[in-house]
This record gives sequence, C-alpha cells and structure tokens, in this order.
Amino acid sequence: MIRNLFLAAITVLTLAGIYPAEAVSLTEIDRLIADGDTAEKLAGIESQVRAAIQQSPASGELYLRLAQTYYNWGKLSDGDGKRDYFSRCLAQAEKAVSLQDRFAAGYYIKGVCLGRLGEIDGIWESLRAIDPFKQTMETALKIDPGVCHGGPHRALGRFYYQLPFILGGSFDKSITHLREAVRLGPRYPENYFFLAESYYAKGEYPLAREALTALMKNFPESRGPREDLEVPRIRERARQLLGKIETEAPSGHFHAQGTENP
Repeated sequence: MIRNLFLAAITVLTLAGIYPAEAVSLTEIDRLIADGDTAEKLAGIESQVRAAIQQSPASGELYLRLAQTYYNWGKLSDGDGKRDYFSRCLAQAEKAVSLQDRFAAGYYIKGVCLGRLGEIDGIWESLRAIDPFKQTMETALKIDPGVCHGGPHRALGRFYYQLPFILGGSFDKSITHLREAVRLGPRYPENYFFLAESYYAKGEYPLAREALTALMKNFPESRGPREDLEVPRIRERARQLLGKIETEAPSGHFHAQGTENP
C-alpha cells in the first residue's frame, strides 16, 4: 500500500515537472528530427527538446537540435511562416555556439539559416546576408570541414554558384568547394548534384556528366534510412540535367569556358 502511494506520488511529481523524467537521448532526438516530415511531428519534437533543455540548459547540443527542428519546419512552411521558423533556427543556433566552444555543427546550421533568410530577401540580393553567411561558414570550415557530410564546403559551393558575379559569385570557387564536399561527404547525394550543376553552368559538360553518373551509381533507388528518402528526388533532378546535357552538348551550346556568373 505504501509502495503504491509512493509510486503514485512520483508519477504526479513527474507529470508536474517537479521530479524530472528520464531525459531523451540525443540519438533519439536525432532519429525524431530525421523523421520529422510534418508540422505535427515537428511540434512534438520541439516540445521534447525544450523539455530536455529545461533539464540541461547549458547544452549547446540541445540548442543545435532545436535549431534543426525549426530549420526543417521552415522548409515545410510558406510565406511569413518560413521567415519565422528560419529566424527561430538562427536564434537557437546562436545560443548553441555561445554555449559550446568550437562548435562546427552549430556554426554550420547558423550559416544555413542565415542563407535561407538571405534567399527569402531575394537570392543573395540582400547585402546584409552575404558577409555574415560567408564568415559563419568559413568559421565552421576552419573547425571541422567534414561536419555534416562536408556541409561547410557544400554551403559555400552553392553560395558562390547562386551569388551574382558582381557580388562575388564564381563558378570556379563553387566547383572547388563542391569537389571538397564530395571528397569529405561521399555518401551525401546532393554533393554530387550540386557539383554537376556548377560544372554545367560553367559549360564543362563532360565533368558534369561524370558527377551525375557517380551520383546515379552510388545512390540507387532506396527506401532505407531517412537520408535515402531524398534519393529518388535527387535522381530525378539528375536525370533532367543529364537530358539537358545530351540535348545541348552535341549542338555546341556550351557556356564559355572559364567564365563567371553572368
């Protein structure tokens, strides 16, 4: 009888937030984030991560997971919701890097959210976004260039690909970074596709075809882990780009070799 009363009391205290429940592990949070493909799932993840932060308020790793949750939420959102969630992502990433020294993943997600906010303002037409993004990604690069499957190199490669030439865009710099992303993250399909797009934009069709061929060979259709759920989408984009190459290359419609963004 006494034991039952004791267990009931613990249950009440736990539900009230007075007696801490067992903290969810980072591995479990990562699994949930990887599966968070709806707003409802992401709302549940947000609640769990915030509960974990209450127990460990000095954990940069937890703030990183909260930033990732908001980033994924932003990708699913439209209009003002997109800006709101990417802004929340940025705020949590800044907390993460303030709490954890030399936190490459924290700087990477911070830069990614800065980039998304810059895109909302108009594909890098917001000068305010360019320097903070570049500095943040270069910080992540110095700490750990291999973090997130070569994430800093991948992000900088896309940055130089999308940035207008007059603002510092460069297909050569894009290719240099994306080649490193492929080397450091050979199991990440977008590294290959982005590299192929940069080669294509520069008019280096054989190298673009080579990158796309490697993508198709290394990433067959799969229903495996969450990371593989993106493979069919990327393979379809790769097929479309291969079609453009096959159509344009024989007719000589090449971009001038060595030129930068128009």
